[in-house]
Amino acid sequence: MIRLPTIYQGEDAVIEFLKCLINEEWFLRKIRDVKPMVFTEEDRKKFRAAVNCWVCEKPLKGDNVRDHDHLTGVYRGAAQNSCNLNFQIARHIPILMHNLKNYDSHLIMHDIAKFKERRINCIPQNTEKFI
Repeated sequence: MIRLPTIYQGEDAVIEFLKCLINEEWFLRKIRDVKPMVFTEEDRKKFRAAVNCWVCEKPLKGDNVRDHDHLTGVYRGAAQNSCNLNFQIARHIPILMHNLKNYDSHLIMHDIAKFKERRINCIPQNTEKFI
């Protein structure tokens, strides 16, 4: 799903930016809810006949699992257990910012303190600069 960008100008732009990040987090968590697998008789036949892992395309080794799309519930194919586990949706939402160690970080870090209930990890270079 493609979402339109948010454009905002104003004195409280940093606060609005942080609120938008929280809204994005809520949206991503909502779509991350795992849908139950829809497994038809045709899917069952394909699973039993599978020779290669649909993820890595290597021969199946006996630890086969039925992989499905967690957003739609649609069966994708037979997979090795390790491939299936590595193919999961991330549990954290990384936010990367370019050049944050300079002036822009002061604006963001000043207002981010207003969101005390949020868990935030940051890599400081020193007490005034953040990598």
